[in-house]
Amino acid sequence: MSIYLDNAATTPLMPEAAQAMRQYYSADFYNPSAAYSQSQKIRDKIEECRSEIAELISAEPEEVFFTSGGTESDNWAINEGTRRRGHIMASAIEHKAVLSPLKEYGRKGGYFELIPVDEDGFVDTDFIKRKIRYNTVMLSVMTANNEIGTIEPIETIAHIAREYDVLFHTDAVQAFGHIPINVKEMAVDMMSASSHKFNGPKGVGFLYIRKDCGVKPFIFGGGQENGMRSGTENVPGIIGMAEAAKLSCKRMKEKSIHCRKLCEYMTGRIMSEIDDVRMNGTDDFDKRLPNNMSFSFKNVDAQSLLVLLDMHGINAAAGSACAGGGVSHVLKAIKTHKDYIGGTIRMSIDNRMNIQTADYVISVLKRMVSVARNNT
Repeated sequence: MSIYLDNAATTPLMPEAAQAMRQYYSADFYNPSAAYSQSQKIRDKIEECRSEIAELISAEPEEVFFTSGGTESDNWAINEGTRRRGHIMASAIEHKAVLSPLKEYGRKGGYFELIPVDEDGFVDTDFIKRKIRYNTVMLSVMTANNEIGTIEPIETIAHIAREYDVLFHTDAVQAFGHIPINVKEMAVDMMSASSHKFNGPKGVGFLYIRKDCGVKPFIFGGGQENGMRSGTENVPGIIGMAEAAKLSCKRMKEKSIHCRKLCEYMTGRIMSEIDDVRMNGTDDFDKRLPNNMSFSFKNVDAQSLLVLLDMHGINAAAGSACAGGGVSHVLKAIKTHKDYIGGTIRMSIDNRMNIQTADYVISVLKRMVSVARNNT
């Protein structure tokens, strides 16, 4: 038996998306940039997918640009901020795809500031109001955190950005397909998403760019994506992503209710039945991702605990799959106590989880935490 609890890292490809992609690997393999009729059909299909995704987020089709995934989308957004050569602000718990290019910007003489968060992971909006300045060119705050699940007050932050005429980007990689996303209501200028986080194929994503906000091309070459992101399109990936996006949004409410109910149940049992454990992120389940749980166990080595869980068929994670080792910057930012920070694991579920499986996970977790502490 294998129980997969790492859906925040990647999700299984839904059968409908796989089926939609199949013919574009073989029969309809044509390059969409060619002039002949078969290629034009592929081009039309890509534009159909663009329109479908745009409708899901309340955008215009010309505001959706296909990329290779969340990391590229984030890099494109931050690259636009650094191109403007001004003061940039980003939350201290952003994904490395945002923080790493900002650090490179800093090494080259640019100036950026990290916005602190409270112990639940919520961004300090008062800090933004105090620190935003005449030469601030970009704010970047993720919609929901990948490690601890906290959903940020994006509309409030966007209002500040609009007041100061500052470009606002949000990394919605963990959010899209799991919570409602409406870029008009959120008032964002740029938004990143990644297919494999909502049961689509790997290696494809999209970036929403609000029209008329002056964003420049990211990749030059053949002029694809309206000249903004050149390179032959990943046709099967785009088609699979669009199918997964439609079905994820259609099934979102039912899935969210199911996952939230199980997360509340599992969290309640873990917090009451295991000594010296802390929940990371807000305990208000209406303000966190419905499928995300993060716990820190006192005097436990997370890697050892994960190995023990794996021996019992349970696949969990220590945090972000892109963290690159070391202590999580997210856990540092929320001021996790030193006795707990090294014993943090994340469990992210999907609608395949049921109460019987949840009980098994909790039973094993209780025993393995005890084993891990005895081996410390």
